[in-house]
Amino acid sequence: MGKWDLHERTTKEQARQSRMNPNFDKCLSMLLEHEGGFVDGKKINDAGCLSNMGITKRTYDNFLGTDID
Repeated sequence: MGKWDLHERTTKEQARQSRMNPNFDKCLSMLLEHEGGFVDGKKINDAGCLSNMGITKRTYDNFLGTDID
């Protein structure tokens, strides 16, 4: 692989990112409209259990490498 191949991949990745970022912002806005706040899912039979802003406690703990009660 020559130096031009790396440049071409970088350019393609930058193009993909520039298309994705506006979609991400729009999707995040829509998500937070419905998922914006703390929920104790155990009280409403939600499999996600504790969540805030659409992020479950399990996902948050996995991301941080913690298990806080």
